[in-house]
Amino acid sequence: MGVAGAVGVYALAGGWLLPQVIKSQLPKFVETELERKASIGEVSFNPFTLRLAVQQFQLTEASGAPLFGVGGLEVEMQWRSLLRRAWSFADIRIVAPTVQLAIAPDGKFNIAEFMATLNKRKHDDSDSGMPRLVIEHFALEQGTVDMHDRHAGYRDTYAPIAFTLNNLSTLPDENGDYALSADAGLGGKLRWKGTNALNPIGGSGVLTLENVALPGVSTYLKSFARVAVAVVCNLLTQVLSMRS
Repeated sequence: MGVAGAVGVYALAGGWLLPQVIKSQLPKFVETELERKASIGEVSFNPFTLRLAVQQFQLTEASGAPLFGVGGLEVEMQWRSLLRRAWSFADIRIVAPTVQLAIAPDGKFNIAEFMATLNKRKHDDSDSGMPRLVIEHFALEQGTVDMHDRHAGYRDTYAPIAFTLNNLSTLPDENGDYALSADAGLGGKLRWKGTNALNPIGGSGVLTLENVALPGVSTYLKSFARVAVAVVCNLLTQVLSMRS
């Protein structure tokens, strides 16, 4: 087989066969290994630029209750991975991810249940060292977290959530920087930015909270203190009405 034939086989295997394998095998893997259900939309892969694109991935509980979803995922790997002996990515971009945080009336947390399944399926590995990984740019856009605590009687939605990270590396003595922003449905805002390192682990940053909705937080204080948090303006209104 000549060079042209080899390139053709490689292009066919990467551009057509790999997406088909992902679409057919990923739901089976999720069902057998994670005891959940998964669905996936369009999958494409460019074997020359090493760019993988996935549309509409959904992970649900076995009952069909939503757990995690992604509107779009793009991953671009680098050929330099072969030279650096590390998994090297030029860009990882996640668009419109959704996470459902659900706590049942009996206190069971869906994420904790999911992690318990992962730990149950975890295989023993004698090599516990950190994998060699380099990510030049990571971005999460238009994220949504839906919190529904039926045990404490609390519900809120955090959206949009955005997160960017540059130059993440597990190689020795390499630093990266990150920025996270999230808006809560009740008006609160979270901003977090700084630098981090994974080998050795370290970092610094600034966390800012704005307009945090204290009445919602008070739901989780009842078990620890006999305290009720009220909006200040409502409290002042009551005081003034008592004086009049």
